Amino acid sequence: MAAKDPDRRRRNAVDAVRASWIYTTDRTARTAPATQASPVHIDYWINRLGSERDYKTEADLMAAAETALSLEMQRRGRAGAETRRRNKAAKQQEAARLAASA
Repeated sequence: MAAKDPDRRRRNAVDAVRASWIYTTDRTARTAPATQASPVHIDYWINRLGSERDYKTEADLMAAAETALSLEMQRRGRAGAETRRRNKAAKQQEAARLAASA
C-alpha cells in the first residue's frame, strides 16, 4: 500500500530510483532512449525534420538536422548567458542595497 504522506511517498520514490540504479550495469544503454529523444541529440532533429518534410537525399536531411541542432545549441547558449547576466545584476543590486542600509 502506498504511503499517504507526500514526504514519505517522495522518500520511497527516491529510494526506489536509487535501488534500480544499483542493478543497472549499462547506464548508457538505459538512458539512450531519452538521450535520443532530446533536442540536444542529432537523432531528435533527424526524426523531427524527416517526418515534417520530404528531403531529396539523406545528406540533405542530415545537413538540415545539423543546422537545426546548431540553432538549438545557440539558442540555449544565449538563454544561459542572459540568465547569468540577470543573476549577476540581481546580486549586484542586492549587494548595493545591503551596503546602503549598513
